[in-house]
Amino acid sequence: MNDVEYYVYNINEKVEPIEDLTDEKIQNIENIFRKNTESASKDEVTYSIPEDKLDSHLLIKYSQMNENYKENARAFAFDLLAAEQVKDGSKRNKQITQGFLFFKYTQSSLLIVKLEDEAGIDKETFAEIDKLGIRREFCKVCIYQCGQNTSIKVIDKNIKIAEYWSTKFLKLERTRDKFVNTEDILNIFENPRDEFFSQEIYAREDSNEIKKRAREYFLVSQKFDKESLFQSLQIDDENLSSDNFLQESLFKNMDSSFFIDKN
Repeated sequence: MNDVEYYVYNINEKVEPIEDLTDEKIQNIENIFRKNTESASKDEVTYSIPEDKLDSHLLIKYSQMNENYKENARAFAFDLLAAEQVKDGSKRNKQITQGFLFFKYTQSSLLIVKLEDEAGIDKETFAEIDKLGIRREFCKVCIYQCGQNTSIKVIDKNIKIAEYWSTKFLKLERTRDKFVNTEDILNIFENPRDEFFSQEIYAREDSNEIKKRAREYFLVSQKFDKESLFQSLQIDDENLSSDNFLQESLFKNMDSSFFIDKN
């Protein structure tokens, strides 16, 4: 049983496994892993395996294995090919650059890296060919520690994590944190369908003023909770309280108290 297993696939119009992984190639692959994960904590975004996929997800299946991960890697490779195609699966999405998919399996962790063709490596040996080194803006990463299903690290050196990488390929959802909570609540607040406050608030003559105060609350507050928001609105109505001035369904998929992301 090998302590470490490496697999590489060329994902273009089809899945092409790279079979002859010599010591030189493995050394270059290790360099790719190191260059794209060292000092990467500031670029990491935490994701989770959705609850409805806990029985079938490929990361879960990997964590239940001890060796011979080839079929697991192969399944991942075909999932990436599907994620990089147009909706009907007839051809590649021209907006997504093809490249190599690298795997490093151990009994405790799985590292997945995609390097796009422009990343600056030799396509035969995987050695660096660009004088500036591997161009990390053309790299995407997933780091999974066995059993840590809600703290999977995903890295994309572009402005934001590509949806085809995190959602379509890896089939993950972003772990709820202050960024996700803030984004969700502001999207609902600004939605013209009036899904934030209770209908009693929207029916009031001063509803626009209340919305203005709420907007100011989000701008100046460090933390959100119903009580402090209600107090900031200065609503003089004995029938309204912090328990009923918001839509009942608002916190079905959102934390009811969280620090507000200011970025």
